[in-house]
Order: sequence, then structure tokens, then C-alpha cells
Amino acid sequence: MNNRQDFQEVIESLHFKPKDLITDNQRSGVYISQGVIAGKDVLVKIYPKNNKEKIHAVGKEVLVDEIISKHNRSNPKAFIDTIRVISSGEDKNVRWIVRQFRNGSPLTPTSNYKKNDILANKYCVIDKKFLNLKSKILSQIFDNLETFRLVDKKNFMSRQILEYFTSRFQTNIENYNIKTLEKKLGFSLDVQVSNYNKIKSKYLDKKNYCASVSDLNLANILIDENCKVIFFDFEQFCLDNYMFDPAFFWLFLWRYPDWQKEILSHFVKSSDDKDFFVSSIIRIIIGWYENIFIEYTDEKENILTIRKLYQSHIWLRFLDAVGNGYDALIKTK
Repeated sequence: MNNRQDFQEVIESLHFKPKDLITDNQRSGVYISQGVIAGKDVLVKIYPKNNKEKIHAVGKEVLVDEIISKHNRSNPKAFIDTIRVISSGEDKNVRWIVRQFRNGSPLTPTSNYKKNDILANKYCVIDKKFLNLKSKILSQIFDNLETFRLVDKKNFMSRQILEYFTSRFQTNIENYNIKTLEKKLGFSLDVQVSNYNKIKSKYLDKKNYCASVSDLNLANILIDENCKVIFFDFEQFCLDNYMFDPAFFWLFLWRYPDWQKEILSHFVKSSDDKDFFVSSIIRIIIGWYENIFIEYTDEKENILTIRKLYQSHIWLRFLDAVGNGYDALIKTK
């Protein structure tokens, strides 16, 4: 039985009426479509069980929905509005998930998704229709991040949940192949690593941890038809330092210094905030570049092109500057 037959059986069992097919890729084994179930607009995603990465992502998506729902029941005045999971299921061949469908547009234009470019360029462009709504959008993003900090960390403590909520970025910088990366990038990272390690114990102290989206790029922020901001795509959701999300979001706004300045003004108040922001930048960029320059072992033309683009990217200038501290970082152009 091929994937198409598996997908069709699930579609029929859900009484799902597809309206807008997003992905039906037989090679990668992915089916994603917007449509209707029992009169409600939904998004259906179906993956074969041999797609381990996506099966894990579905399991995590369900758990995140449970954590946020539990928070909302306990804290109605600190409600987190997300795209809810309606149902999920599996059989011997596939696993599926049904989510709410919310009308709206990502902060970055969807036309960028198919561009032949690196993520640090594609997901760093604000849709023109939102540029004049900076204050309205940013205030809601900041409110959302503040609310995520209120999620009870005890909700992450079961063994089943902890295995899903490990950060993709190493907390021990030495776990990365620093010396090899230095050769690839063309400069020493000794100061960056040393500065990170000086405050690592405080940075990693659990009292400074909170629920973290951990992938707050512009493509994962939905602006609905009422200009309400909704976070979605929680595949990287985990516990992390409270400055991780502001730092990640700041990086992806590199084209918009005025938006970046608002992030710093709102979130960076104390010396600890500055130290934790700097440490998060170091973790993110070193981890990101390790993946591009070391984890990708082949030398295909597209990989070489990606590396060339990252070698000239402003993120590399950020990484170099951050060795001289917070003030040097935020002045980098």
C-alpha cells in the first residue's frame, strides 16, 4: 500500500473535505491540506510512520497543545491564544493531526517560502502590509512572550514530556566542534566561548528558565484578519533561558534596526538581561553555523552556495562583534 492510499483512507475516516492542498509529496511522505470537517475550517497533516522526524514533531505538537491548554485553564487572565489541536490519531502506517485553521498571514510573505535562498534571508522579511503596524504587532508579540514565561515549569517535568523538550542548541558550547568551525569561519571564537562560560552557570540556572518558543522567526508569527498576533509551529518548543526568544527574534529582524531596537528596549533592562541576551546570541549563531558548515558533510553545489551566503551574512558579523560584549553587538551593521 502506497502513501496515497494511506492518506486517502485517513481523509475518508475523518470525513475531511479538502479545499486547499498545501503539500502532497509522495517522495517525502507528507500530506498537508486546509479544508472542512463537520463545518469547521481545519488543517490536516498526515505522515507515514517511517518519517521519524515528522512523527516526533506531531507527538510534540500534541504535547505542547496539552501544556498550553492546561495553562489556559489555570490562568484565564494570562490566556495564550494559539492554533489549537482538534484531534490526532494513528494506524499501523501513518499518523495524523487535525488543527484549527485561522485566517491570516504570516509576518513574512508566503511567497518567500519557495525562494531559493537561506533561511536567515527568507524568513527575515516583513510583509509590506505590516510595516506600518510595528507598534501594534510588536506590543502583542511582547505580551505573548511575557505570557509564555508564566507557564508552569512543572508541566514539563514528566519523563515522557522531557524527551520531547530538549533545545536544539547546545548549552555546553564545547560540545560543538569549535576549532573546526573557526577554520571554516576564518576567526577565533575563544573570546565568545570564554564569555559564555563565565556566566553559564547563572544562564542555565533553572530559575532563569521558562517556556520558550525557540523558533520565533517571522514565518511562525500569524497576523489574523483582525490584526491579532498568534504564534504557531511549536516543533522547537522547550524550556530555555528567558532571553532566548527575544534574542532569536532579534536575529531574524536584522533587516529592521528600528524593530530590533524595540525588542531591546522592552526586554533588556538589567546587567543579567544583557549577559543572557549575549549568551543566547552566541549559542544560536554557533549552533546554526555548526549545522551548516560541519553537520552538512557533503559538498554538493547547493550546500556550497548556502555556505557562501552564510559566510557573508550579517549574522557572522554579529558573532564576531559579540566577543566584545552587548554594546558592540547592537551597534553592528
